[in-house]
Amino acid sequence: MYKKYATLMLMVLSLVVSLGGALMAKTVPMTFDNPGTKRLLKSEAGNYYFFRSLPEKNMKLNVKNLEQIEIRSFARKPVAKPKFIVIIGKQKQSYDLVIDKTVKNYTVYQPINVTIPKGTQNVEILCYDRYIYLRSFYTVTPKPKPVKLPNLKVLAHGGMMNLTFEQKTSNYYTIDLEHQMKFEVNNKRDAIMYVRAKLTDRSIPTMDLYQDGIMIKRYQLPTKRTAKYKVAGITHLSIGMRIDLPENTGSSVFELKSVSGHLILVKPVIKK
Repeated sequence: MYKKYATLMLMVLSLVVSLGGALMAKTVPMTFDNPGTKRLLKSEAGNYYFFRSLPEKNMKLNVKNLEQIEIRSFARKPVAKPKFIVIIGKQKQSYDLVIDKTVKNYTVYQPINVTIPKGTQNVEILCYDRYIYLRSFYTVTPKPKPVKLPNLKVLAHGGMMNLTFEQKTSNYYTIDLEHQMKFEVNNKRDAIMYVRAKLTDRSIPTMDLYQDGIMIKRYQLPTKRTAKYKVAGITHLSIGMRIDLPENTGSSVFELKSVSGHLILVKPVIKK
């Protein structure tokens, strides 16, 4: 049952993270170092100013740490053979423009994706046609947010019982020969356990503590009974014991097993 629940939660979490990453991705407009005149293009992609170069001048872009840029463009009047040139170092690449749609009186061309060689600091864009306006964009790569694990996650137990003291109720997990208490402590947090046992005779309630599958200590509860704490269905309840769990340097899985067969009540608590 717990494996199915954990698998379902993992699937839901993966879906949320993937959707969150998709929503985080966004396109950011870039600024030319030496633009000429500008015109505003309003479209479903957003409202952005596009720029025309100064006569016979290249427009420069800072592309440090970028792997790819997208160049969008439009013409305010029909152009016979629309194109522009991208200059990276000593290499020149010409890109022919293809009409995508018309927005008001502007002819909007399909975006051009330009791959930026590693280590490139700047590129230059040259367009001889005075009717064409351009704007460069880059996509911000979404960084997945680290998923913070819960400080305490219960993995297995035999049931739950309510412990009452002076009209205050506290929830405890139960273990016996067939059920162990298993929980995970994360984020370098330390924890403690409060334990009590159901007393039926003079036998000593005995339990083993495991950390990450390795037994680290055996504990025996006192057989002295408490008159202050009550649990429905239990006539004789032992006094409590506090167990300080070993230091947790990252994430640890703890298990508490009933060796004597007693019904033992367990409450793990994260230290403040």
